[in-house]
Amino acid sequence: MKKLFFIEGVDGAGKSSLIHELLKRPAPRSCSWYQTVEPRVPPAPHVTPGMAQALHFNLDRRLHLEQLATLPNDTIIVCDRGPMSTAAYQGAAQGVSMHDLTSLHHLTVSDFRLDFDFHNIILQLPFAEALRRVKERDGKVSEDAVTTMSEAWNFYDMRYSRVSSFGTEHVVGADRFIDDLVTVVYGIIERN
Repeated sequence: MKKLFFIEGVDGAGKSSLIHELLKRPAPRSCSWYQTVEPRVPPAPHVTPGMAQALHFNLDRRLHLEQLATLPNDTIIVCDRGPMSTAAYQGAAQGVSMHDLTSLHHLTVSDFRLDFDFHNIILQLPFAEALRRVKERDGKVSEDAVTTMSEAWNFYDMRYSRVSSFGTEHVVGADRFIDDLVTVVYGIIERN
């Protein structure tokens, strides 16, 4: 069975930096790494935020999983974003209900349960720090972007207190040095 680790978190949490550093280490258990990202194909500009984007991301995820299912079983797949990002951004920030998102998720990925062991590694950090990192990386951030990011952050902040329908959840404090963060996440991958 392939292990699929979605690296999740609000903008600025350090997902891409973590993956970059993580993959410099040898994969645990004589496995091999495979790096990927979601969405693979961003929605066209005319795709309305909310349910239309959620549908787009879930259909893209379906095609993505079909591709990933062809990898050898000793593969550890690390994906930058995944189902929880859809729930945070299209759900919490754009108003699509958790019921609808869960239904879409089950419709598009339920038959892959036997092929993959799904995990969500949620990078958690204070909102002010996430916003500081985004501003440092991108420069000026619009009010709309800050509002969207805040609503997504609230989702991630509360999410791990509920049972996930998107796989096993591992919450990691991301307000630490990158080497420490990589060590913690590598340990999670190694144990699972």
